[in-house]
Amino acid sequence: TGVTTLKEDVSMTKPIAEISHTGTSLAITSTGYVEVESMRFAGPIIGLGAANKITLTASGATVSGTFGVSALASLASATLSSTLVVSGVATFGEDVALNKGVAAISHTGTSLTISSNGFVAVQSVQFSGGNMGVQGAANIIALSNAGGVRRASVTGKLSSTSDFEVGASKFTVAGGTGNTVISGTLASGATTVTGALSSTGNFEVGATGARKFTVAAGNGDTVVSGTLNSGAATLASAIVTGTLQSGAATLASATVNGALSATGNLDVGAAIARKFTVAAGTGDTDISGTLGVTGATKLTSAALSTTLTVDGLTTIKNGLTLEMPTTLVTHTGSGGGAALKISSTNAYVEVETVQFAGSSIGVSGAPSLMALSSSGVGITGALQVSTTATLANAVVSNALTVNGASIFKDVTVSGNFNLVSAQMSTTLGVSGVTTLGDNMIMTKSTAAITHSGTSLTISSSGFVDVENVRFTGANIGVNGAPNPLIALASAGVTVTGTLGVSAAANIGSAVVSTTLQVNGLATLASATVNGATSLSTATLSSTLTVDGLATLKDSLTLEKDTTSMLHTGNTGLQISSTTGFVEVESVRFTNLQLGVGATPIITLSTSGIGVTGTLQTSGLSTLASLKVDGTTNLAGATVTGTTGMAVATVSSTLAVTGVTTLK
Repeated sequence: TGVTTLKEDVSMTKPIAEISHTGTSLAITSTGYVEVESMRFAGPIIGLGAANKITLTASGATVSGTFGVSALASLASATLSSTLVVSGVATFGEDVALNKGVAAISHTGTSLTISSNGFVAVQSVQFSGGNMGVQGAANIIALSNAGGVRRASVTGKLSSTSDFEVGASKFTVAGGTGNTVISGTLASGATTVTGALSSTGNFEVGATGARKFTVAAGNGDTVVSGTLNSGAATLASAIVTGTLQSGAATLASATVNGALSATGNLDVGAAIARKFTVAAGTGDTDISGTLGVTGATKLTSAALSTTLTVDGLTTIKNGLTLEMPTTLVTHTGSGGGAALKISSTNAYVEVETVQFAGSSIGVSGAPSLMALSSSGVGITGALQVSTTATLANAVVSNALTVNGASIFKDVTVSGNFNLVSAQMSTTLGVSGVTTLGDNMIMTKSTAAITHSGTSLTISSSGFVDVENVRFTGANIGVNGAPNPLIALASAGVTVTGTLGVSAAANIGSAVVSTTLQVNGLATLASATVNGATSLSTATLSSTLTVDGLATLKDSLTLEKDTTSMLHTGNTGLQISSTTGFVEVESVRFTNLQLGVGATPIITLSTSGIGVTGTLQTSGLSTLASLKVDGTTNLAGATVTGTTGMAVATVSSTLAVTGVTTLK
């Protein structure tokens, strides 16, 4: 029943032998090493002969050389000094962190697939199936290969600071100028060109084989298949197969520099009331009206198909109606004092709905909106400018509304001042409220909004975005997030989601409704956490109170010189280890056993205390009962029956003919 000491080898001659242990643990140790077959155990080191292969520690195992696994392997944590080669599928239950300053994921096979049941994020770019985007806008770019046609669809604005090119220079846009070159056919709907339209090739309108309008690039010949509607025109040469319709023309004499050809009749006037006709077959010419007047003429009614030329004064006692679609009133006078004056003796002159009366311009009901004088222009009411306006000096007694770009050197506005776009050569000083009807764009490389008063308020009836940070009332979030991340109140700050702090944080008081995770140093004066709390490092300036279960995944270090662990409950304090032992200084507690290291010395039970080894007392001891199994020295022994020995030392051979049970 005690310790057995063998001073020589143990030889087992049974063909199939075993060493069996029926207790709780079996320790095989040596002051040198223990060798099983060719595998050598020396303390926490396992090797082959003198070559160390595996070193065991409390935190894990270290393998010297290649670690080969032929079946499924699950690693909670591993540190490799060289390369990890996995020939099968590698499954990681947690994140993969690359700590190298410049790291790379390299693939030397034919293809590499990175996929997820949700999305794959590279930096702030999210990949989901064939879609690419960012958080809050996952489908900015959609890639597809439907029917073998490769497509990339962009949702939103496509921006480029450099040139844009499609194909081998089939479609290009210069980033610096915006010049666009199209090598193929441009097919579009209605197109408006505000600048000059240039073409080095023929210009054609209409379907192929049925052109309605063509201009030949080589000689400028123009063919119009429909009706040509024009104002005053000069034709060097014209071939008209359809109808030529013109506005006002002067035909006192006609000079044609080229050939004038017509294959059909020449008709002037309405279809049922021709005023001037030339028959194509016979050349017969019919003129309805008076031709050639050199003196004064009084016309009660006149219909002219050409120009009416009057050398003297013309008085019209009724209205003058101009029926042409596009009509001009042209003054061709010259010389000193030449001018065209339109005036009314007793009332005003109206052009469309604009009324002119003396030096005043207005509309019906408000004839004096503008007053002209030698010193300037006076505006009564709002002045609206739809294009760029340059004012050297302006005094506005009411509201000034500018819908286009404006350049002001000096502006004095005593009423409201509304600007759609403005360019100031100096500082714009506004003593009242400034209202911007559109965005404010600051083109300066490094710009600032500076307030020199006591307080500055930036607010919106919706929200205010600063970069990607969104402010809505007392809430702070990000653009695209459905809920605010930070809510401010007079009582404190509420954070929805994870609060990440990369440096030291000092928090006077915090209430966390879910998980509190601190990866760096944290100083908390007071903290109440209703959910799970994960602290990498925490410094508390007062008491840490935990109402629920507190789980520490690493050691607990108490740095105070004299520290106590105090339990103030009414039932008891239990310190236990689920799978190992509890050690106080060098004393180890393993269930009901106390010992030093892995050696149990004292065993507690309901019947008493068992001491393995020598029991020494330096003072008076009173024992109700004492059983001492001392040391037994045997020079040689043959045991045929059962023998109980606490400690036995055999100096020669111990021969046992029956079963030997070592307890």
